[in-house]
Amino acid sequence: MEESSNYECSESHQSGGFFAVTKERRALMYAKLDKLREDLKKAVAKREAADAKVKQLEAKLKEEENQQIVSDVASYNLSPEQLAQFLQLANSGRLQEMLSGQVPMPGAVNADTSGKKQNEDNETDMDKEEEDFLDEENE
Repeated sequence: MEESSNYECSESHQSGGFFAVTKERRALMYAKLDKLREDLKKAVAKREAADAKVKQLEAKLKEEENQQIVSDVASYNLSPEQLAQFLQLANSGRLQEMLSGQVPMPGAVNADTSGKKQNEDNETDMDKEEEDFLDEENE
């Protein structure tokens, strides 16, 4: 058997030298390279599609987070000024003080007193109008 394999090698050496490769073997080698290149292209395309999907999902998540934040902030019924004060307290580290009652809630005192004062003014005006109406009837 060794003789036949040596014989085949010497035939290939005779036709093209030491680096001579049969046409079949060359086609097989290039077919393998072509297959690897094709597989690589497919993998790159899949990765690009996956990257695009990741970016899309990240954007969707960010949008949903923003909507949730807006919804949460709106539920507190704060004016833009009150919200700014609240955020300043949070950024300055004084939020804990506010929550424990050491610092007044932004706008809480102003909103309550202005609301009461406005109601008192309305009641006073209504009382005067009612008195004037009753006085006119009695005359």
